[in-house]
Amino acid sequence: MSATASNLSPLAVVKYSRAYLLDLIRYQTGWDQRSEVSDKIQLNYLCKYLEVDHINAKTIVVENEYIDRHYLEDYSEYYARCFPSHPRKCSRVHFFSNEFIESQFISALDSNDLSFINQLSAGYIGYAVIRPIPHTFLAKLCLKRYEELSLNDHCKLIAKLNKLSLFGIPLEVMSAPFLEQDKVVSACATSALWMFFNASGHEFNGSLPSPSAITKSATGSSYDGARTFPNTGLSPTQVARSLKHFGFEPMIFELSTDLLEFKEIIYGYIRYNIPVLIAGSIYQKNSDGIIKHAGKHLVCALGFRLHEQNSATTSVDGMRLISHRIKNIYVHDDRYGPYVSVSTDPTKFTFDKKERDGLVFSLQGVAATDYFVPDLAIVGVYHKIRLTYFDIRSMCDSLFLYLQVTQSGMQNILGESKTKDEAEKTHFKTISNSIEHFLHGICDITLTSNTEIKEQLRASKMFVTFNGGVSKSSCLLQNMPKYIWRCRVLLDAEGTIDENQITDILFDATEVAQGQVLVGYISYTKDAERVWKHVEQAICNNTWATYRVAVEAKQGVSGFLKFFSKKKNKSYLNTLYGPLGLPRRNLKPGEADTFNNIKPRSDIQIIRAGNTTHWNNLEHGKRYIWVINEFGDLVLGEDINGDGNNHGHPTLVDGRPARLGGELYYSSAEACWFVNLKSGTYSSHLLFGSELQVAYLKQISQLNFVGLNVNIESNEEAS
Repeated sequence: MSATASNLSPLAVVKYSRAYLLDLIRYQTGWDQRSEVSDKIQLNYLCKYLEVDHINAKTIVVENEYIDRHYLEDYSEYYARCFPSHPRKCSRVHFFSNEFIESQFISALDSNDLSFINQLSAGYIGYAVIRPIPHTFLAKLCLKRYEELSLNDHCKLIAKLNKLSLFGIPLEVMSAPFLEQDKVVSACATSALWMFFNASGHEFNGSLPSPSAITKSATGSSYDGARTFPNTGLSPTQVARSLKHFGFEPMIFELSTDLLEFKEIIYGYIRYNIPVLIAGSIYQKNSDGIIKHAGKHLVCALGFRLHEQNSATTSVDGMRLISHRIKNIYVHDDRYGPYVSVSTDPTKFTFDKKERDGLVFSLQGVAATDYFVPDLAIVGVYHKIRLTYFDIRSMCDSLFLYLQVTQSGMQNILGESKTKDEAEKTHFKTISNSIEHFLHGICDITLTSNTEIKEQLRASKMFVTFNGGVSKSSCLLQNMPKYIWRCRVLLDAEGTIDENQITDILFDATEVAQGQVLVGYISYTKDAERVWKHVEQAICNNTWATYRVAVEAKQGVSGFLKFFSKKKNKSYLNTLYGPLGLPRRNLKPGEADTFNNIKPRSDIQIIRAGNTTHWNNLEHGKRYIWVINEFGDLVLGEDINGDGNNHGHPTLVDGRPARLGGELYYSSAEACWFVNLKSGTYSSHLLFGSELQVAYLKQISQLNFVGLNVNIESNEEAS
């Protein structure tokens, strides 16, 4: 049985039918018997996919002399060296949901009929590349996703925009390409890797690798005595080696039997469009009902579906994870086809007199005959993403544990009625209720990017603070790492995500676990902000340091300790007073000497933030100016201005960067001091009367004017 070069017309336009596909494949691949083709599992899966009601293929267009680059590379590696001749060209079969005939198609090509071409584009389903070798003919399959899955809020399916040209007609399809192993230059692991690379958003140095290139990358670096081609399969180590070769950082996770961690890995990475390779064993049931071990297998997971009802599992440590709601995963399995549904509810079967749990493949009405027992998950990420899902999970576990201990302590305090007054009890009860609200949320842990976070925040209807900053711009203008792990805590309730957000906890995915991992938090509710303020206070007061918890929990919470304990660090000061800025105006006459250096002042006071000071040297009849310097300290001096003798805000800090500036004056009518943010030098970037300006003033009056009877200047007084 040997294939011959095709003598068919370079173009064929026919009505969709299984019979035509069967005959085309039989002719192009050199099969002897028609029944051999009709029994092909992948072909039957393809036809059922195309015949689903909302896909409903009606027309086939065939390119009978198509050059497929990957097959050509594989051909040069193996088939060109065989004694029998093998054709070099493939066929590419296109599927459309609209009806037309060959004469219409050719006429539209000749006349550039844009109306017809637009109809083609609207009805395009995708294509299949048929390579001219028997048995394993699917070189590439690229079909649009089921609408039921791609438009469902409870589903996630990875897909990329695939653009192509059909005799000069531009077409495109959102899909993740599928490949059948050819059993010579590739086995199931190579096919799974090929599908991983094609679905990933990773930028390759050059073109996407062919199956033969993938196999060589996995086997070539350490010779073990085995042939490269024909290839019988790859080990997990070889899979990782191939990922590394093409610029990915491989991570291999062993899977527990309860599959909860399996679901978490699937959710955490696929949500960010990173496919997950799943390795395991296949057990097949024959016609007599006897189950046999069919061998090891590797599939490429590209999606999942969540249970629509609220059914999150509570983990041992008390965190409730949305990933535990995964009902099905969708895999490209080279034994069947693209987006095969696999139930995550294990089905019991007996093998070797032992009862086991296996996952069942759903094949559109076909009874399950095999069970998949996953034991490894392999993920390839960009090399700068250093933290794994379980690093982040451990940190979130620790946070929740500390909050649980905190709330338990508060409940004890509330129970001691003799020790606390009513005002303090009310305060503790409010904080305790906020923590309980936080702890009862459901956690959504996923890899994401700073761009996605900022785009979502910009469009969000809910927002309270970012790291204590009351404006969205405090986050939108923040310099963040490109890759971020996000733990979003949600209300377990009906409604949209935007309505149910409680808080986002952001981690630097490019940092090492021992470093400054926490980027910060976004509060979407006042309850969440109360919790974070209490966390900050508990850490700064060393309350959490007294908790008796496991060593792992202490290590897991270290990122939070580092973030909140450094009250003088830049991020904290940026939150309180805004970022540093250079003077926003030219020097006035008298502020600089003849050498253009700022004249020194002898009346300057520097008051450390949070410290009580004596304000006896302030005179009611004088007006003062102040700035918050780079360290968060208040620098104060008399406001001197006049004909050529000005001593404004730049003279307080020698023209260096500062965070804010303003005025301080005494009101005899109100019998108190007033503070404002009037400074063209350091505060002109703030909108007068804005929420952010008011927040800054409140923080300055509370932290930097301790012991002084000071009020914030109102709009009326300012005008």
